[in-house]
Amino acid sequence: MQEYPSETHVSPHFLWSEFGIAPDTTPQSVKDNVRLLCIFLEAVRAGLKLALGAEVPITITSGWRPSATHSDHKYGNACDLKLPASNSREAAKLVLQVCTTHQLDFDQLIWYEPGTHADPSGTHVHVGVRIQNRNQVLRAYPNPANPKETLYDSVRP
Repeated sequence: MQEYPSETHVSPHFLWSEFGIAPDTTPQSVKDNVRLLCIFLEAVRAGLKLALGAEVPITITSGWRPSATHSDHKYGNACDLKLPASNSREAAKLVLQVCTTHQLDFDQLIWYEPGTHADPSGTHVHVGVRIQNRNQVLRAYPNPANPKETLYDSVRP
């Protein structure tokens, strides 16, 4: 039986490389945060399987970003992901449903409206996990006055 983390895997379904991590050169604190994030993602994956009756792949589109500013990506506490849902709002609903049903804490769950600078197509969901979570759900949308600026408000998808 495989033990995790391994040289290639953070957890059974997620690779270090999906998060932009080189295990030999990445700071230990970042690797620890990514491990915590993957414990959450594995629980979400299992909850999605129970809810939908089938395996649901979670695709990591962005993980650790050491140069990020004002983002938990900088510390390995967050990732952007895609589910085979039609858009980020539907994906966020699924993740939130699993979190509510299985009492999974998260720091932030952000779904993106189409047209945002960070996600023009509106297909990804940002998920953040910390030791002390806020369970904050946000909608990101383009600022009508400046489309390159993304605005956020607290909502439920």
